Amino acid sequence: MSLYYVYILETIAKNNKKRFYTGYTNNLNRRLQEHKKGTGAKFCRGKKKIQLKYFESF
Repeated sequence: MSLYYVYILETIAKNNKKRFYTGYTNNLNRRLQEHKKGTGAKFCRGKKKIQLKYFESF
């Protein structure tokens, strides 16, 4: 049985507004890289900073 992760990202837009994004995946490292490259969720695209704030595995 493979692990799944629920995670919370803090994003900072170009206008310095902070927002949070919640997601889930079975490969946390890959998914974080996708978000940072702009190939992840549309919500995270174009943000000047994306930081992992919390994750939990199930």
